[in-house]
Formats: sequence, structure tokens, C-alpha cells
Amino acid sequence: MADIACQDAYKLYEEAVEILKKFNLNEQAVEVLLVHLESLERGVEFATRCDDTKVWSRLGRAQLDANYIKEAVESFIRADDADSYLQVSIFFERVTKEGSRKN
Repeated sequence: MADIACQDAYKLYEEAVEILKKFNLNEQAVEVLLVHLESLERGVEFATRCDDTKVWSRLGRAQLDANYIKEAVESFIRADDADSYLQVSIFFERVTKEGSRKN
């Protein structure tokens, strides 16, 4: 049902989030918040409420993509997600190289 609500023809994203939350499909709910509604703020609120490690990890990736490094690291720590260490390292390396080209 939530998949139907997220289709481009309907764009019932708020309804999809509520359906997914009702059935404790937290990873899918945060995905709708982050991708369809483009709301990191609501993603943080949701992650705080459900305190699901997979939700924190997905939120951390979204924060990293949006260049919110400090917040991403905090989310990865709350997710106990050591695999994301590599993502953060690659990001810092890229930013450092870009910064040195500007100088």
C-alpha cells in the first residue's frame, strides 16, 4: 500500500510514512522522508523516536551526501556502523583535494 502511495501518479508521501510507521517498517519510512520529502530534519526526528540502527545508518548516508559531516558522524556512531567509516574517509579525502585546488 505504501508503495502505491509513493508512486509519481499519487505522491502521497505523508500517507506512505504513516503506513510504514504503523507496520514498523522504519527503514522504508525514513527512506520516504529522506528521498521523497527531502527532509533531513524529519529524518533526524524519526531516527530519534524509533532509535533503529539501520535508520541511523541511512540517515548518516543522507547527511553525508548533503555535506553535513558532523551530523553524519554522529548518526553513524548511533548506528554503531563502522562500515561507514570508509564513506566518511573518502568524503574527507575528496573535500581536502577540492580545497587544495582552490588555494
